[in-house]
Amino acid sequence: MSRRILFAGQASFFLLMLALPASGHFQKAHASLDRQIHKEVDVAIQIALETHLSGRSRSWSSPRSGYSGRITPVRTWRSRSGQFCRAFIEVVRLPSGFERNSRGRACRTDQGIWVRI
Repeated sequence: MSRRILFAGQASFFLLMLALPASGHFQKAHASLDRQIHKEVDVAIQIALETHLSGRSRSWSSPRSGYSGRITPVRTWRSRSGQFCRAFIEVVRLPSGFERNSRGRACRTDQGIWVRI
């Protein structure tokens, strides 16, 4: 991915992320998490997929709830329609210390939002 595409519109991206509903695009993967944690996870996913190279993790934590985790992009490609898409690994650490691992894929919309596919 070119640097120009990767960092284009970051200021508007962060403003848009703050305006998104708490349920976000990735709520299904976090059914047991509350609204604030969903928002934190969604922001971490958006930032990781938009700005991190494959293999570099973006960590997040919610000290109030004891949940934490990390998002690690692992592969990037262009779809047939020309969208950038990424595969990622997501780890959610529960307050008990147990970790839930999952894999996901998302593609970037023309508006710069990553949506799970």
